[in-house]
Amino acid sequence: MMDDAGLQVKVQFSDAERRALGKRLRKYRPQALRRRFRFVGIGVWLLFCALLWMFFSFFGSSAEGFYAVCAVFEGEPDGCLWMVDDAMRPLRYALYSLIGGFVLFCWYCVWLCGSQWRANFRSLDGREFVYEISAEGFASTEAGVSRTVYAWAGVERIVQEDGYLLFFVDQCVAYGIPWQAFASQEARMHFVERALAWHEAASSDGNNRFFS
Repeated sequence: MMDDAGLQVKVQFSDAERRALGKRLRKYRPQALRRRFRFVGIGVWLLFCALLWMFFSFFGSSAEGFYAVCAVFEGEPDGCLWMVDDAMRPLRYALYSLIGGFVLFCWYCVWLCGSQWRANFRSLDGREFVYEISAEGFASTEAGVSRTVYAWAGVERIVQEDGYLLFFVDQCVAYGIPWQAFASQEARMHFVERALAWHEAASSDGNNRFFS
């Protein structure tokens, strides 16, 4: 019979570590959603490149027309080339400015989304959390602030990879415990084995997924 005594580990996160963990969790987004993001992104850039190609094509055709007209009326081809180039230089600068503005706008949108998302959360610097497992489930506690408990039925899966032990409570939402938070590798493996045993015992269909 398995011992029901719980196990716990203390963890201190920084905001930098939270961002690093968030990047790891991106790969757990649903495959259909990742394909949609990829196709939309590729489509936008292909459209942008197509528009640039069209502009340069029309730009080149217009320049050739100007050269021909200037040569006919001025009778000095070399002077015409210089005049047309000088006249069309502002158009080239306008195009470069437009491209630069578009790239800057894309960067700003990405930065703004990231900043607004981070603004939803308080800084983790210096804060300490206690993660606990028991027969009842998985619990996250910050002394004097909060305590969140998930029954094992509410833990979708347990994943161990890239230096973290992850307890997923949604598709790509997880509590992460760095391996270095454990006193030793044996302590970590014991923690994992107990968590898996309780999770499997609580699963209605017994279909627990674990990756290492």
